[in-house]
Amino acid sequence: GIVVDKSDGTYVAMYIIETSGLYDLSVKSGSVSIHGTWPSSVTAYTGVTSAVKSTMQLGTDPHTFPSTSVTGATITTRITSLDSNGNTRCYSDDGDGRDGYVISVTRDGFAVSDTEVRLTKTQTKATAALDVALTPKQAGTYVVSVSLDGVSIVGSPATITVTSDAVDASTSGASFGGGALFGGRVGVERTATLTARDTNGNVVV
Repeated sequence: GIVVDKSDGTYVAMYIIETSGLYDLSVKSGSVSIHGTWPSSVTAYTGVTSAVKSTMQLGTDPHTFPSTSVTGATITTRITSLDSNGNTRCYSDDGDGRDGYVISVTRDGFAVSDTEVRLTKTQTKATAALDVALTPKQAGTYVVSVSLDGVSIVGSPATITVTSDAVDASTSGASFGGGALFGGRVGVERTATLTARDTNGNVVV
């Protein structure tokens, strides 16, 4: 800390804490504590959430979107809120102070709604985490972007290539051309086209 002599018998003591936590504050003249009860407990709280410090898609976090997935599978990433000094930004139990992250999703360059990808967000106070889950139902290249106050957070955007799932007999279908639908004489070739689809109706190549 810094102590400034105001030349009138008083002093100004200043200190800066960069890491949140509980601290013991002592004031001494030389090696002797001044009058009072020391040390005094001081609590340092985290600062305002910083977009350039908050993260998603960290390699050290098990909650990351895969680079590839299949339709109908739920994929999850985790946003960790940090202040400008890297302190974990926690929230009160009633939700006060939660950050307004904006999450946008595109498929093949076009915006898709939260409903279309079944987007859900789950906030956890204890870890300052926001878990984001998607369940894409259509194949394509998905890009998930996360920003706070117009600024992208670290790790955003994330790109996931989603391909069709396995063939599902109940959604696969056949179209018959010519007389194939009605049969015909023996020895005469008839043609039918079968379209293989997954459970969400995507064509399986």
